[in-house]
Amino acid sequence: MNGFFNLDNPVMRFLTKLFDVMYLSILWVVFSMPIVTIGASSTAMYYTSVKVIRRDRGYVFQEFWKSFKVNFVQATISWVLVVAGVLLFYSNMRFAYGLEGKMGTLLTVLYAFMGVLVVGCGIYLFPVLSRFTMKMRALLKTSLFLFFKHFPRSVLLVVIVAAGVFAMYLVRFSFFVVPACTALVFSLVMEPILKLYTPHEKVEDGEEVKRDEWYLE
Repeated sequence: MNGFFNLDNPVMRFLTKLFDVMYLSILWVVFSMPIVTIGASSTAMYYTSVKVIRRDRGYVFQEFWKSFKVNFVQATISWVLVVAGVLLFYSNMRFAYGLEGKMGTLLTVLYAFMGVLVVGCGIYLFPVLSRFTMKMRALLKTSLFLFFKHFPRSVLLVVIVAAGVFAMYLVRFSFFVVPACTALVFSLVMEPILKLYTPHEKVEDGEEVKRDEWYLE
């Protein structure tokens, strides 16, 4: 009986992870309620899902709150830009559909490409922000670069996010687990990409020193 309640027991480890997933999902929902904070909340959820749930470093609320505070301004601006881009894409596509002939076709293709840019940028913005420190312009350029550089993986990332959103829409109360589960599956595809651009060594006094960072594990 004592062995069952041992924290190293596989059953207890699973239950602990399940609790963390539910807790993180609820945090994301609560901190996203003002709507405008969804970007900061999503950045914090991705950061926490990888660091705490996958790497067993730290605690859910502490890491979530730390990332939320640190990235709040940039993540909020990023979210507003993404929403504005989606709304612009939607209105432009409705306009293009109303036109006839070659002009309508040309504008439809042009606006569709603009929509791809918005989606591509939005997919990478928050994971990149959770990992790197850079100015807004560099963040946007990096996100677009990664989207096209790793296009097959980018398509898979879009599918994962779409599946998560659809699951929350389709299944009542799924928000208790789906957000964090989506972030975890998303991170399985995203992390190998981010690691390619993360320095594995740093220089101190002219010598290379191996980093011991959770995101390099």
